[in-house]
Amino acid sequence: MRHVLREGHAKVATVRGIAAAANGAAAGDDVARLRELTRFLLVDADFGLDCDLLEKTAGLATMAGGVLDALFSAASPATAAEVAEIVTAFYGISKGGAHWTRQSVQRAGSKHDVNTFVVESVVEGFTPELAVEILGRVVVASSFTDHAGTYWRIRFAGNGKSVAFWDADAKDGVVRVDDEIQDFAALDIPWPAWVRRVEELRRELVKRSQVAQSA
Repeated sequence: MRHVLREGHAKVATVRGIAAAANGAAAGDDVARLRELTRFLLVDADFGLDCDLLEKTAGLATMAGGVLDALFSAASPATAAEVAEIVTAFYGISKGGAHWTRQSVQRAGSKHDVNTFVVESVVEGFTPELAVEILGRVVVASSFTDHAGTYWRIRFAGNGKSVAFWDADAKDGVVRVDDEIQDFAALDIPWPAWVRRVEELRRELVKRSQVAQSA
């Protein structure tokens, strides 16, 4: 029993320390180590980071969401370059070979300025299927920016006129590779396991709050 208590106290101290560090002034390698540790603990079954632990760490059930927000911040990419690497790291795209920009496009019969992820490098083995796969990673990357939304667009400047977009509201997507144009009605978004876990915890905390308010 004493071992279990000590282990419980250690878990609370660990989560509390990460939350405090996320709001601190860590930099460089410290940020990277904190990020990897947080991502690991969020999904590690042995550590068991759940709503009970969040509430114990916070001291009050109503404050648990704030602790979870701090953990999400600690686990998130810290720079624009790290956000871009969510897309570029898997396809041989050079660092600095991609960037966000605003472009004017036709949507629903009128022009709109939209955020576009532009890949300047040539993507080898390029196909419509690969373009759509990369677009799924753009959705993940954009969630860590200040322009996350329901419409995502990627332009492959290094592969001619190639472009792809996904409109989540309309459930409509289009990919163009050279002169070949294809429609698609679903997009596979490869959310990292730690992001999915954070969302699960958020939903559970909301349910607990609703139950408490109705009691």
